[in-house]
Amino acid sequence: MIFSGYDDFEQALASATRDAPDGSSVVGFAEHATTATLSQFDPEEALVTEQLKVDAPALRARDQGKFERIERVIGEALHERYDCADAIRIRLKAIIIAGVLRVALEGWVKATDEGVGTAAHLRNVVLHLHRARS
Repeated sequence: MIFSGYDDFEQALASATRDAPDGSSVVGFAEHATTATLSQFDPEEALVTEQLKVDAPALRARDQGKFERIERVIGEALHERYDCADAIRIRLKAIIIAGVLRVALEGWVKATDEGVGTAAHLRNVVLHLHRARS
């Protein structure tokens, strides 16, 4: 029940991945997909969910599974978009996009509590990804 909203979220994430601007880098895909889907969540509800995950190991385990599904959904959307057989490249891109999303989601509630807007928080996560590449 707690994670029921993620089913729609996964579909929105797949759509956002398929609809990212042509020529997007993996970072661009991550930024587009995360921006397009993060707005689906109410920060107050997300805060409650995050606190429940801290307090309940079973929910943390379920949360791990959510990110595995998100990675698969992104990979399928990328495969549809590019229709290519380079499974390793697609999988790596999906992992990176899912990782950006994970870091953004995990820090989003705290950032909101500190007065940082969603877009600014996401830009900060993406900036860190750019720095990690060098």
